[in-house]
Amino acid sequence: MSRFLPDTWLDAVQLPLAMMQFRGNVYVETIAPDIRPAVFVVLTVLTASAAFVKARSANKRQAASTTPAQTPPANARSAWALIAATLVALSVWIWTSANGRYGLLALTLTPLAALAALRLLSGSKKWLTAVLGVMLGVQVLFLLTADPDDTWSKLTLFRWTQAHADRLPARTVAPWRSLADNQSVLVVTLDNLTGMSALYQVFGPRARYMGLNAIEGNAPASAKAMRLVQAADRVYLSHAVPTHPNLEDTVLRIPNPLTKSRKMRLLRFGLAVQEGVECQLLPDRMGARLQICPLVKTPAALASREDALPQQALQILRALEKKCPRIFGEQAIPISNDDGGVLTSAGDGKYFIEITKDLNIYARHRSKLPMGIRHPILNSLQVRNFDSYSCDAIIVPGRQYW
Repeated sequence: MSRFLPDTWLDAVQLPLAMMQFRGNVYVETIAPDIRPAVFVVLTVLTASAAFVKARSANKRQAASTTPAQTPPANARSAWALIAATLVALSVWIWTSANGRYGLLALTLTPLAALAALRLLSGSKKWLTAVLGVMLGVQVLFLLTADPDDTWSKLTLFRWTQAHADRLPARTVAPWRSLADNQSVLVVTLDNLTGMSALYQVFGPRARYMGLNAIEGNAPASAKAMRLVQAADRVYLSHAVPTHPNLEDTVLRIPNPLTKSRKMRLLRFGLAVQEGVECQLLPDRMGARLQICPLVKTPAALASREDALPQQALQILRALEKKCPRIFGEQAIPISNDDGGVLTSAGDGKYFIEITKDLNIYARHRSKLPMGIRHPILNSLQVRNFDSYSCDAIIVPGRQYW
């Protein structure tokens, strides 16, 4: 399944069952385990089957009797209406996104419709209590075992505990907070998940915060970002670095703290990192540390010129977009990667497509750190016969790429 949209009928049918797995990213925002859709589907099938059998038996009895047919009670009609509406909502959700953010209607109705189906199937209060108890029990188990600091967990393998609460020493926060209170401060990141909650603790409510990765390629948002950059007195970049016992507690001098692709991204917004700049390290939190580096303003025009990119890799990127528009059709403006190829984000920024100098094609999810963890799409030999490949041959239905 690509992202959360089913590629095949089998994907769509299996999704309610897949949501029962005890792992995240089966669908997002409201993540697995979730047994509500599966319970609803199973009970709906059983109820519909039982209703069909009862209707046939009633028709046979009616044919042999002179008694007028009975009208179904109002509560039964209401239950069937709820079941039908939920089935439509669930089906539309699965086929349009299968993303928890957009499935609130379906996910809210499913437990109610499941109980309505069970009520039609059996009048037993014990069955109703048992099914409701299991459904609530699984959801409570998820809530008890979920990571309450999911943003930071994307940066580290450490589990959250109360000792890692989002607090920083006052002596660390005071200088940065004072700076943001007296000047116009803009804090930018190049990763979607780089501990924004911790940054807010440092700079406070007067500073502005901007994730460049989320707005790249959106012309109105990029224009607004450029205006914010130009209006700011101070601009800082934050990114995570692993905890290391040899790192100093306060200042770290890094000659080249960013890769080539990240430098180009900053340059697109008129920002750059000076050589030999001193970057402030925040205190260790859950096995990773945020690093804050001052940025300087610079002309941004050269960063958006596609004629400066490797043209053969760029042509393949455009061909991917045409061949698989549903998967590769939401591309941001491409930039040069670190080995002389091209790199861009796609899928509303959910994943990255990278074509190396040797014309190997890779994809990786935006949360996959370090940057080297990526999944091969086509190798350079396959790229030579690119025109002969269909979209399904490039992105195999049912295989998880990100």
